[in-house]
Amino acid sequence: MSSYKFQPLQSHCIMGSGRLRQSQPSWKYGGPFALVVGSILGIVAWALFILLFALFWSNDFNLFQDVIVTIVSLIITGLLIGLMWMFWLHMYSGQR
Repeated sequence: MSSYKFQPLQSHCIMGSGRLRQSQPSWKYGGPFALVVGSILGIVAWALFILLFALFWSNDFNLFQDVIVTIVSLIITGLLIGLMWMFWLHMYSGQR
């Protein structure tokens, strides 16, 4: 669930020459939108790698080696996506 942090109106009012001027409030998005996009891009990159591997590079390997390359590349992709989410969780868990 996304969270928007809105500061009160008093902190955005500026007094100058007897008139009250209001500056624009600052909206801060604390949600994981970039991480969702990064995860999708990571999965697409993994699928593209597997497709290219199957089409061009797997000729010299047997079936067992092809399966191992697929599993290891899936583990590496999962670890990278997991580390990305864990870093985000660590950074934003203390703010709520």
